[in-house]
Order: sequence, then C-alpha cells, then structure tokens
Amino acid sequence: MLSGLFAASTSASAVKHFAIRLNSSFIVLRGSDQAASSALLQGVLVLCLAESLKVHNIHLRLTGTCRVAWHNKGRHTRRMAKDESIFYEKDWIFADAGKNKIETLPAGNYEYPFTVTIPGDTPESVEGLESSWIVYRMRASIDRGKFAHHLHTRKHLRIVRTLDAHDLALSHEMSIDNFWADKLDYHLSTPSKAVVFGSTVKAVMRLSPLDKGISISSITLDLEEIQDFRMGFKRERYKRIVSSKKLDLVEDLDQPFDEEAGVDGWRASHELALPKSLKECLQDTDCLGIRIRHRLNFNIQMLSLNGVSSELRASLPVAIFISPQLPIGDNNIVSQNLTGTQALRDLGSFAPPLYGEHQFDQLYSDIDPSGFITPAAIGESGMNTPRIALSRNVSSEALQSHYSPRGVPVAPSALSSRLQNLPDIGSHHEASKLSSANRTNERTPSGSSYTESGPPSPGRDSDHSSNPLSRRGSEERRVESPDIQYVHKDLDPVALSQVPSYFTAITNDSRTPISVSLPHYNVVVVEPLALARAAPHKPALAAP
Repeated sequence: MLSGLFAASTSASAVKHFAIRLNSSFIVLRGSDQAASSALLQGVLVLCLAESLKVHNIHLRLTGTCRVAWHNKGRHTRRMAKDESIFYEKDWIFADAGKNKIETLPAGNYEYPFTVTIPGDTPESVEGLESSWIVYRMRASIDRGKFAHHLHTRKHLRIVRTLDAHDLALSHEMSIDNFWADKLDYHLSTPSKAVVFGSTVKAVMRLSPLDKGISISSITLDLEEIQDFRMGFKRERYKRIVSSKKLDLVEDLDQPFDEEAGVDGWRASHELALPKSLKECLQDTDCLGIRIRHRLNFNIQMLSLNGVSSELRASLPVAIFISPQLPIGDNNIVSQNLTGTQALRDLGSFAPPLYGEHQFDQLYSDIDPSGFITPAAIGESGMNTPRIALSRNVSSEALQSHYSPRGVPVAPSALSSRLQNLPDIGSHHEASKLSSANRTNERTPSGSSYTESGPPSPGRDSDHSSNPLSRRGSEERRVESPDIQYVHKDLDPVALSQVPSYFTAITNDSRTPISVSLPHYNVVVVEPLALARAAPHKPALAAP
C-alpha cells in the first residue's frame, strides 16, 4: 500500500501537463448520411515531464457510444428498457516498451500527433436527453506497468451533421392555404423549413373572415418536439413543447391587411425564439434508434356574434439543425443571439439565397450597361462580333460606326461597302509572295543559302524566319512593297451568298487556283455545264 502511494505521488510530481488537443472541437458532416463526404480529425497528445518517468505504453482511444433507454409505464412499477453499445472505436499506440517491459522517458516535452478520417455516414452526436444519447469520447492513458498508478486524460468530441449547400430546406417555404367554410380563409407559412438551432423561427399569418362578425380572440404559437425511440421491436414516443408564445392581438395583428383590394382580415408575423440549450431542445436526427422531429403549431381562437367560440389548429413541419456558424459550447448551450433570418444569412458561404428576399431585385435587362466597363456590358454581341474582340490590325476602320448594339443585324448595304474596301485576295497573295522573295534575295547574308526543297540554313536572319501569315509580317511586307497595287473589285454579297447545286459542285474543277479574283456565280454555274456537254463521251472499257 505504501509503495502504491509513493508511486502515485512520484507520477503526479513528474507529469506537469498531459492533455489532448484537437484542431477543432467539433467535426462537421455536410449532407445526409448517404451523400455527405468524410471529414478529417487531427490533433496532438501533449505530455510535459518535469523529471524522468517510467512507462509501459502510451495509447489513445476514440469511442462512440449509443444508449437508447426509456421508462416503461406500468401500473405498480416503472421499469427501464435500456440498450447500450459501442458502435465506433479507434486506437493509437504512441509508445510501447513491449510485453512486461518498462522504458524511461527523460524529462521534457512530448507531442504525439494523430489523425483519423471520419466517414460521411457516421452518426452525429445526440446529447441532452435524460436517458438516451450518442456521444464520442477520447481517452489517453499512460500505462506505468504493474503496481503503479496509471495516468489518464479525457476529451469530449462532438460530430455535427448540418444541411448541404444544395438542400431545398434552406430556401423552401412551408405554407398552408385553406379555408373553413363560413368562418375563415387562412394562409399560414414559414419562410424556410430549415431553422438554425438557437435562433428563431418566423411564423406568418394572413386571416380573412368569411362571415360578418367573426373576430379573433387569441393566437398561440407552439414549437413541438417529437421523440421516437426504438429498440428491436419495442417502440416509445414522447412529446414536449419546447417553445410557446401567445400573441398580443393589439400589437401583433394588423387590420386590414389589404386596404386597396378592399379585403378585410388580419395579418401577423412573429419570430418565435428557440431554446439555446440541448436539454430544452434537440436538433432533428434519425440514427441508431433515436429519431427527433419538430413542428410548428398554430392555435387560433375565433368568436362569432352569437358568442360561439371556434378553434383552428394547423401544423407546419420544421427542421432544426446545428450550424457551424452558431456552435454549441461544452456546456451544450449556444452563447450567441441571432434571429432565424440572420442565422441563415450567415450560411451564405455554402447556402443559396432565399427567394423571398430577392423578389424585387432589379433585372439585368433593365440595367444600362454604359456605365460598366465589363466585357458583358461592352460587347453585347448578339449576331455580331463583339467590339472587345475586334483588335486586329487589319480592322483599323471606325469600329464605333460599325458596331450595332443589342444584336441588331448590320444592313446589307453596309456589308457590301465593307467587302468592297477589302483588298483583293489573289493580288494580295501574289504581292506577298513577290515581296517575300525580294526581301529574301536582298537580306540573305553571306554563308547561308535557301532552296525550294529545304528550310533556310541557321545563318538566315531570325527577323524574317517567322510565319509569313503572322500579323507583323503582313505589315512589313505592306510597308516594304509600295509599288504593289491592290486591285479592288465590285463584290455583290447577294451573289456571293448563293450556293451552287450538287451537280455543279462535282463537275467544277477543284484545281482552280485561288490566286485569281473571286468568280461570279453565273460563271461557276454556266461554264461547267457547257464543258460537260461539249466533252466527248468515252467508251467504257470492257473487263478483261
């Protein structure tokens, strides 16, 4: 007994710090268990020794525990049905001296990093219930061998499953439109089915009486939580009201809600606050025999002229989820205060915008693009080439006069004038060849040669070895050959747009050089037909 006490005091004085440090206190899984991607858990085990310590091994264990339990309702006794199991387990061994062996760690600071991938279908943490839970715990131990005091440290881990960025619940409005014959026409809605835990849920009501003399006596909003537990073939259900509010008819009701249309009625909108503790309210979940759901209940009391009281009850489903932007502390309480709209707005990094908040946004077609220096505003091309792309040297004409805004086609007369101003293709091609040959003969230095059957030798000037079709080469040829006269011909765009028939195309000589000017449509159509008729028919050769 004395040796055990001495070992305990020795280990307590030797170990100054022994803790588990995680990069994040919670793991976020986005989406359902079928669609969520895996997450990475990283951390380090820290050990600080003031003096040397004898250890057998140092190990770390992560466990996930599920417990489902409830009290059976009997006449004479209350028995508990309970089922507890470990569904997840991961071990790390950082130091191991071997079987029945001890090693000595010198004084100093030690860090043992660890990492593990959490699958996307891992059950989320469920904490706050009285007898049921799903929790993840980490425990690090220093085994000092037999007859020695072992050292332990623990760390709580929370796994949060939040909604995916493309989940429709983030922007899907839940509503009920119905009427009660001879009493009330009502519209009850909430802007979003998804509600962030610890924020508020917004309820919107429009009530229109269908009979004279009907008045509203009271309106009550309740957020109800439904807890379902299953254990094999056994089932149990509990219900509780997690938040309730009775509206003030003087401050919260507006009458009438549509004066211009002449419709009598009431309109009300209220933010129902949610509890901030997991002991008072849970998130929606369905895993390992624990299912939590919520619904927003409307209770409307009406009173007629003859004193008859009527009650309207309606419910809308809502889904409460834990947001990474509004985390829960170690005491299972949310410390921040945000409304439901603000909490959903904070999810803008991964959630789509709400449709109800952008119904009156200005359309792009109504915006004047003249004040914006952007490609979309500068060049709305339509059927024309955008101005931003017209940057070639050959297009040195006035672009502002040729640009047609908003996709209006250019007139045929303008097209014809532009085609007439273009240089002749054949003359330009021949002039380019002559100019290139002249410059080659004049500028070829001594000791180099150039032939038709081979490329130029390395001694040729590099300024003239570029592609002759490049833009800069075209400018140099045009400048150095002022004696070449470009021939402009009258080109009719209507005639150029005509397409010959298939017979004309196959009878036309495909070896016609393109260095000449463009042929007329009648020449292409008439001459091949005449040649085909005048050509003598050759007799077919008999097969040998």
